[in-house]
Amino acid sequence: MEDPREFLLSDAGLTGYRLAHPGTSLGIGAALVCEGPAPAPEVVKRELRRVLSAYPGLGGTCTVDACTDHLAASDTEAHDLGAVVDTVTSRPLPADGWACTIAEGLPHGRFAVVWRADHVLLDGAGVAAVLAELCRPQAVVPARRFSSAAAREGRGAALWSTVPDLLRAVRATGVPLLGLRTKADRLLPDAAGAPGPLRHAFAETDVELLRGIGRRHGATINDVHLAALSGALRGWVSEHQDPDGLRAVRALSPVNIRKSVEEGVLRNRHIPVSVTLPLDIADPVERLVRVRARTRRLARSLRHPMVHTVFSALPRSVGPWCMERYFSPRRSTLLVSNVPGPPYGLTLAGARVLGVRPLNFLPAGHQLSVALVTLERRAYVGFAGLRSLPGLAGLPCRWSRELEALEAV
Repeated sequence: MEDPREFLLSDAGLTGYRLAHPGTSLGIGAALVCEGPAPAPEVVKRELRRVLSAYPGLGGTCTVDACTDHLAASDTEAHDLGAVVDTVTSRPLPADGWACTIAEGLPHGRFAVVWRADHVLLDGAGVAAVLAELCRPQAVVPARRFSSAAAREGRGAALWSTVPDLLRAVRATGVPLLGLRTKADRLLPDAAGAPGPLRHAFAETDVELLRGIGRRHGATINDVHLAALSGALRGWVSEHQDPDGLRAVRALSPVNIRKSVEEGVLRNRHIPVSVTLPLDIADPVERLVRVRARTRRLARSLRHPMVHTVFSALPRSVGPWCMERYFSPRRSTLLVSNVPGPPYGLTLAGARVLGVRPLNFLPAGHQLSVALVTLERRAYVGFAGLRSLPGLAGLPCRWSRELEALEAV
């Protein structure tokens, strides 16, 4: 059941950010790709009503009938999933609301369910919890609602070294706010940063590939992802400028800080931190080493009980100021999210879920945002950028090639 308490800083901050940037959509969510023909809309609506029953905080002014629609892939530009996602995400979301689109007629006899919500309502971990509730396990799993908090790597046994962890947390959260660094680099200086409809591109791989690379180099799955992303961006940027001069490409990454008692809470229980991506390094292994050094013990530090206490105690009025500075293109280059999903297979309205495509929002003035999500034994990465951004469609292949390079070492 949804906990009525709010993490006031993030909730108020995102509300203020949305008001300050009316042309920027804060929609986040996912597209679930399913096997077989699309079920009748009423079947999907029945599952959505079950989600609202489990999470009544999602209700608001949105009813299942009003917020659920239907789309034929043949009515989109390219008749495929990418065109469906581009079409759906171009539609406005109701404030403090959500929307669900049933897309039928995808290639290979598949359909998709695209679920989006205003970021003010929930964060990435909340999206994962909603989708796990919307679907059902393919096989018997422990009778416990999926929790993204429980899926985090290294959770449970961590003991905090109070002073070092607190200092690390203060540095990670305070430096972006106070502007104690040089201006963040833009990926493509000449590309427009005006708000507008987004274009998406996706890639997927085996979770075990990411995990295996991480084991060999003493890194986490997220470290491997950030290193591969750095290499992909380096190759992409090199077609427009010299990447060796980009030493301030800063990824803004939300870190889930839910406590065990908050595992069923959707809302926003995260703190954004800044990680500088090593685009100026040519060697893929050296990039991974550099990322690992920059993220070492960072997530654990941010889950220190004192950090949660401090951020929860901050007044709501500080939230918009914090979010404005976190998302400012002067302080961050791109938004990069990583959300663990259910480690088991899912079915939706009786159909097997074949995969998921994560949907991230694009902060005002940014050119690109990236989201990684895992489901069962697969990892899926989604790139969202301005439609005017050149070369966006090639980023998934570049990311995959960087993983191959790391695997070959």
